[in-house]
Amino acid sequence: MFNSLLFKNKDEPKTIIVQNDPILQDLNLDELFQQVDEFSGYSTKNFDYQLPQNLDDVNYRQAIFDDLIDPDIYQALVNFTDKMIDCLNQKSQLERLDPLAYRQHVLVSLWDQQLKAINELVEELADQSITSEGLRSFLQYLNDFQKSSEIEQLREVIADINQKFSKIYYRLYLSGRNVTVESDPQPRESFDERFKKLFGGLFEDTDKMLAPIKIKHTPAPFNMNNLQTSIISQLIKLYPDQFAQLNEFYGKYRSFHNDRIQLAVQELTFYVGWAKVEKMISQEFGLDFTLPKVTVDGEQSISDSFDFSMAVKNLSDKDSDSIVTNDYHLLPDRPFLIISGPNQGGKTTYARMVGQAYYLLRLGMPIPGSQAILQLKNKIFTHFDRQESSNKLSGLLEIDVQRIHDIIDQVDDHSFVVLNELFSSTSEEDATELGKRVLTALMKKNVCGIYVTFLEALGDHPGVQTLMSQVDDQAQRTFKIVPADLNGKAYTSILLANYHLTTDDIEGRFQK
Repeated sequence: MFNSLLFKNKDEPKTIIVQNDPILQDLNLDELFQQVDEFSGYSTKNFDYQLPQNLDDVNYRQAIFDDLIDPDIYQALVNFTDKMIDCLNQKSQLERLDPLAYRQHVLVSLWDQQLKAINELVEELADQSITSEGLRSFLQYLNDFQKSSEIEQLREVIADINQKFSKIYYRLYLSGRNVTVESDPQPRESFDERFKKLFGGLFEDTDKMLAPIKIKHTPAPFNMNNLQTSIISQLIKLYPDQFAQLNEFYGKYRSFHNDRIQLAVQELTFYVGWAKVEKMISQEFGLDFTLPKVTVDGEQSISDSFDFSMAVKNLSDKDSDSIVTNDYHLLPDRPFLIISGPNQGGKTTYARMVGQAYYLLRLGMPIPGSQAILQLKNKIFTHFDRQESSNKLSGLLEIDVQRIHDIIDQVDDHSFVVLNELFSSTSEEDATELGKRVLTALMKKNVCGIYVTFLEALGDHPGVQTLMSQVDDQAQRTFKIVPADLNGKAYTSILLANYHLTTDDIEGRFQK
């Protein structure tokens, strides 16, 4: 029984991420969601904050995204979604249309379009190798829906109305502001035929002279203009039976709808919207996306990953040089990464990249990278340095301590924590001691995560892996984050050598 494309059981509880959750700002998720909507043309944000609570739903979604890798399946779903969204949007504005007969005929047209879109999707995907439970059950539901006696009757009524209205034939007589409508007029010689008779000898090719002139028409946003309204009012009198049938259709199907199909169409925007943006990034920059394998224990890794938000932003200026891929590798016996290195070296971007990956995994979608094995984290916590001003009651250090205390109280062994420049408002000695206490408290709860810091002493803490942001031999930042001992002096040495400020350089100048 089909209920939803996002949840195997749509009535099961979901984790709703509230708008003020720190992870949305710290991991640039709010910005990413907005970017995806802008570039895809769909509104996916309603679903971006609804996280499944179990692995079954994640697998359910991943299987659908896996089907969308096939370009034929993807395009068929895009076409269907676009047509249905357009119909639903027009239907929501139906009550604003005047005159009534026009509104009634638009409803016939909208239902005609929706039924054709459903039939086209079922036929186009009938021979495709669809493996996901969600899409297979949805297509079966659509097939059963369109074959039901109720829809068969609806289709017959629409065909009958269209056939009868196609036979309406009338002629307009315009005299100043007066409009006369004549029904079933006798055929007359057309203006084109008269023109050829009168002026045919003056032109080599009269067909070109008779080519239709394209006039840009700007209709009213919802309603017809006065002339169109006058014509319809006269047609209602001339063809009462046809318009009576139209009125009967409107009364019967005005509120007719299918909740499951409407919900599925909205849910499809989540799939095709994200898939569209990921395809754009892959085609523009040659970057990979992958559906992570979910593990319950052991090593976790992502290869060739990158900051999703930064990649989408670069679609605007086609700047692929600023997109640097990095690998993520977390060992079970060393569950925390300690990342250090020069300022503006990509440390925070790396932390965001990993945090985004765990969140997007919860959404059941492909993540940036060529391959990934990750654990499903029920909760992600972040603590990023904020430009908060102290007040008479508390200082920045107290705020940091309170925030990290709240995090430690809430985490469990299914949590992932990203800490960025923690305790930067106090001395190095105090910050190191507090940092060690935080790591100890988190590891006691079997939490894994990332700690971005300038405190090299934290690299000696038990149960951590150390990484450094890299520079080349000219002290230029490469934005690569690799496993290495924390050694800020290495960067300093390169920088001094690059500017000829080493001890040997200075002594050499004195000797001269």
